Amino acid sequence: MINTPALQTRGLMKRFGPLHAVRDLNLSLPSGSLCALLGPNGSGKTTALRLLLGLLQSDSGEAEVLGRSTRQLKADIFEEVGYVAEGQEYPGWMTAERLFGYCRRVYPGWDQNFCDRIVRDFDIPTRMRIDRCSRGQRMKILLVSSIAYRPKLLIMDEPFSGLDPVHREEFGEAILGIAEAGDWSMLVSSHDVDDIERLVDRVAIMKAGRVVIQEEVDALKRRFRRIEGRTPSSDITQAAKLPEQWRHFQQEGRRVSFIDTDFEPETCQQLLAKFYGKEVSFESHSMSLREIYVALARNWKGPLS
Repeated sequence: MINTPALQTRGLMKRFGPLHAVRDLNLSLPSGSLCALLGPNGSGKTTALRLLLGLLQSDSGEAEVLGRSTRQLKADIFEEVGYVAEGQEYPGWMTAERLFGYCRRVYPGWDQNFCDRIVRDFDIPTRMRIDRCSRGQRMKILLVSSIAYRPKLLIMDEPFSGLDPVHREEFGEAILGIAEAGDWSMLVSSHDVDDIERLVDRVAIMKAGRVVIQEEVDALKRRFRRIEGRTPSSDITQAAKLPEQWRHFQQEGRRVSFIDTDFEPETCQQLLAKFYGKEVSFESHSMSLREIYVALARNWKGPLS
C-alpha cells in the first residue's frame, strides 16, 4: 500500500503583482516526518504555508494536504491539521481553561487526558486571562489548542519568534514531548535553526520561492563536511578549477579549509591529491544544521524573491 505524503506540491506558483513569492514549488513531506522549512527573508516560506492551508489560492500548480487538493479543502480538514503562527490572533479575554473547553466541543478528536497531561507537564496557567500571560505561555496555550485533538499534520510558522531563551527552550521541550506522544507529521518554518534542529528529522530549504534542497537531516549532515587539510606545499596549480562541491575554499600557507557539499573520504583525498600531490592530509568535521544552512546562504546573491 502506498503511503500518501502528509503534504505535496507540484509546480506551485503565486504572484503578488510583479513579485513571484512562490515559483515552481515542489515540496513533499512523507507521512510521519518532522520537517524544518528554512530560507532567508523573502524566500516564500510563509506564502507557501498559507497556500498549503488554503488561506491563499495559487496562480498555478497543485498542492495536496493529507491527500486532498488545497483548492477543495473543506472545514473538516482542520480537524486533522493544526496551525501555530507568529502573530496568530487569540481570544485574550478567555482563560486557557475556557479556550480548551471551547475547542473540546469543536473538535471531535479532542483528547482531554492528553491536554491535561501537556498542561501539567509544562506548567501552563489555565485560570489566567490569556492576554495577561507571558508570550511563552501564550505560545504554549496556542500549541495545546492546536494539538490536543491529535491532528495528523501540524504546521508552524516562526513559533519561536520573540521568545526569550528560557521560553524557547520550554516551547521546544513541549513540542518534543508532544512528538513522542503520537504518530503525526510536522512542518515548521523558523529562523531559529538551533532551536528546531533537535525537533526535526527532515529539512527543506527555500530560495527565491523554490525549494532547492529537501532531504533527511542525517543524510544532509553526512554529505556536508568541513574539511581542514595540510599540504606539502603552499602552491596550488589549478585554483580556477576547484571542484564544484567545494565551498568557501581558503588557503593560508600550507593549511587549506573548505566545505565539501558531497563528501566521500576517498573522493576528497583524490581531489586534494590532484591539486597538492599524494602527501596531502586532511580531517573532516561534522556540521550542525545551522552551519550547513549558513554555508549555503552565504553563496546566495542578488534578489531573494
